[in-house]
Amino acid sequence: MTMKVDSGRNETTPNVFIPPQSDPVQRDVADLSRTSVQCSFIDSRPARPKATDTLYIQRFSTRTAQGPEDHTVVGVHVVLEKGHGNKLWEAFHVDRSTRITPGGSRAIGSLKIYCDTLEVHGALSLPEVDVDIFARRLVWADATACIDTSPLPWSLDKASDGIKGIPGQTEDVPAKDGADGRHAGALRVFAHRMDPSENSGPRLIARGGRGQDPGAGECRSLGLCNDYSFDISAYGVRENITFDPPAASYTASLFHPERAGRSLVPAHPEHP
Repeated sequence: MTMKVDSGRNETTPNVFIPPQSDPVQRDVADLSRTSVQCSFIDSRPARPKATDTLYIQRFSTRTAQGPEDHTVVGVHVVLEKGHGNKLWEAFHVDRSTRITPGGSRAIGSLKIYCDTLEVHGALSLPEVDVDIFARRLVWADATACIDTSPLPWSLDKASDGIKGIPGQTEDVPAKDGADGRHAGALRVFAHRMDPSENSGPRLIARGGRGQDPGAGECRSLGLCNDYSFDISAYGVRENITFDPPAASYTASLFHPERAGRSLVPAHPEHP
């Protein structure tokens, strides 16, 4: 940075006629050679920001009344990496240990990225998100780098079982059907160049979700009991348990693999 200040001398500058410049741009530029020493100016040359700087990144989202969010990211060199200063990873990535319930809605509907270079570090998890990438260059920065739009696993592997009611007290409850498998998000990539170009593992993953297992039919019968004896003769075990107040119980048929044809029918009390 340079600065010129008043030298303190009492000098006057005669009026000088400056002919108009032929270049319209030059007409708007002051001729510092003819400027009075009483005037000052600052000449600043800051360091040029890197292409990955957040100054070049714009991010915005839209959302309908009850639908998921749709996100758009625009930049020069966009980096998707955990802990990066642009915070994009933390905004979109969903941990694969998270589970979903049947009928649950997705938080993010779509993600569109427009940039010169997109650089991906690690496995970016975007469950059920439709991803569109428009880039001149797509860089997979490490061996694990990928984009995965596969749905998350179910919070319950199977639907609820059917229950036979108590005669005269409760009605039968039919078994529930398992939920349909959920769709993976669509992946559309428009890129002139991809690095590394060799096949080093799956980079774009979109596996449809597994359907939920259905509940078993009327395999259980509810009842009330004050006491019950567990009699498992195959193992020589007999135990009597008293419940106060009475407990709800159900009965299920079990099959012992080492004793073909023998059915063991223990009662399994459950406290309400």
